[in-house]
Amino acid sequence: MKSHQKAIEVGSDYFKSQNEELKNAMLKTISNIIIFNLKHDKSLNISQVLHLEEIIEKEYEMPDELKTPYSYLQIYRRYVLQKEQKAIYDLPKEQRQFFEREILGKG
Repeated sequence: MKSHQKAIEVGSDYFKSQNEELKNAMLKTISNIIIFNLKHDKSLNISQVLHLEEIIEKEYEMPDELKTPYSYLQIYRRYVLQKEQKAIYDLPKEQRQFFEREILGKG
């Protein structure tokens, strides 16, 4: 996670100076990195997830393209790490199904 997290951190400075086409490509990559980490990094902890949430909010200023991955970060933190079982129901049905299937590996 640390190298991926660093890429997201450093990318925010680069992101601000790019044209729309490159920004969109970067946002797609960041979204994929977030999903990949949630699926595969079993060592994620609350502080790492909170840090990524903060980067998306402050450094990337919460673009529409990162709203869903941001929601997944929040739900992962609450549902998986903080054991708040009702948190998963904060996602719309299709996103909840994706989260359960792809991130949690259920069904």
